Amino acid sequence: MTSIPLGTAEIQVERQGSRRTYIELLQRCLQGVVREVIARCIEAALEAEVTELLEREWYERRDSMPHNVTDAQCTRCGTHAAWRFMRDGHYPRQLDTSWGHIHFGMPQLECDCGGHVHVEFQTVRPRQRIWDDVEAEMREHYGWGESLRAIKAGLDRRIGSSLGLRTINERIHAVQTVVQQWRQRRQSDCPPVVRLDGLWVPQMVRTGETRIDALGRNRPVKRGERRPLLVAQGVWPASGRQAVVAWVLSAGEDSEGWLKLLQQMWDRNIRPQAGLRLLVADGTRGLTPVRELVYWNVPFQRCIFHKLDNIWDAIISPEELSRSEVRDYKKKILRGAQHIWRAADEEMARERQTDWCLQWEREQPEAVATVRRDFDQTLTFYQVQAAAAQRGQHWTATDLRTTSHLERLFRGVRRRVRQALVLHSPTGLEALAYQCFTRWAAGQSAQPQDRADWPLKLERVIAGAAPIP
Repeated sequence: MTSIPLGTAEIQVERQGSRRTYIELLQRCLQGVVREVIARCIEAALEAEVTELLEREWYERRDSMPHNVTDAQCTRCGTHAAWRFMRDGHYPRQLDTSWGHIHFGMPQLECDCGGHVHVEFQTVRPRQRIWDDVEAEMREHYGWGESLRAIKAGLDRRIGSSLGLRTINERIHAVQTVVQQWRQRRQSDCPPVVRLDGLWVPQMVRTGETRIDALGRNRPVKRGERRPLLVAQGVWPASGRQAVVAWVLSAGEDSEGWLKLLQQMWDRNIRPQAGLRLLVADGTRGLTPVRELVYWNVPFQRCIFHKLDNIWDAIISPEELSRSEVRDYKKKILRGAQHIWRAADEEMARERQTDWCLQWEREQPEAVATVRRDFDQTLTFYQVQAAAAQRGQHWTATDLRTTSHLERLFRGVRRRVRQALVLHSPTGLEALAYQCFTRWAAGQSAQPQDRADWPLKLERVIAGAAPIP
């Protein structure tokens, strides 16, 4: 027999049968002791809250205490006077925690009028059945791409009780409240550079019709649509820090959608007066009019990555070339175009652009026209770099001239969306995006030895304890 004293608890396991049987019995006993210890800890935390509220220990007389007022209230007389409240034993409660399903005693208070005292405890909320650590775990697993059924199966096995799919879905969608609070919070340090781009995701939308399902229930009819998630990524070139500072789900990449995003940025204090120096985006038509309306005095950089992509599409290859030869032919032309924006200054870049256009104007007129279109806007980063150098700051060109880093962030969101196949509500998409963005921000700011703490950092952000890094 193995006997392990643990305070007043003791683990006893008979050594009989195979080692596998012994280990299973030992693990079962360990789980029982852990649940007992967790229950004791929760009870101790609740008792500490009662002592702090009453400002007196057990068996300490009320008439010797000061007349203090608390947030607790008698449900009969309505008083908040703590000196009129008394401890009144406990009533049984149950709670699902990440260590298992536990039973504990919930403290009760009674007023001298005979009424029950309502107390908002911090340790356990009223009528709370699932503790905060389990809710955090639900959101964490959802952010890593697990389905609701996979999350339920894992939690049910470890907790020892059954969680409903609707319950899990509601806890995940509760992130929407945190998202709204985050959007209303002003950005304490305005990023000097903001990248703008959109990510198209599939979503189910209601058609306004209904149908009767196999169980006779009246269900709304939905259809799949692709909608853009418009995102603004802030960049602090001096430190290399990057973070998502705003995003909206829009019906399309039109002026209305971009106006919502820019308005959200403005409301969060991302303004030129606060330090905004540059906007970087592709040549989407819907952005231009609203950008000139809201951020008319902020320099604009046309994304060179998207410009080169347009040049690639505009190149017309000879028909007699094979597929591999076509690719080599296009690469040769594109390397020359890339060389334009690798110049040391703006004047050299203009010279290289002239030489490249003269070289390919007769053979590739469409590609040349693409380079010349909005060419001045592709050179804005040189001016911003020079202005930063005058302030004594070194800003690298890679932080200023493309939205490529934002595209890398989109890879994680796309991967998660593919796992979900289709999102059935905007709330679910908001929760998914927030999880991806906060996890990415935690990974950007963490050192390799700190990456084990990402779930904790993520949950601190979700709980509203800190803004997105």
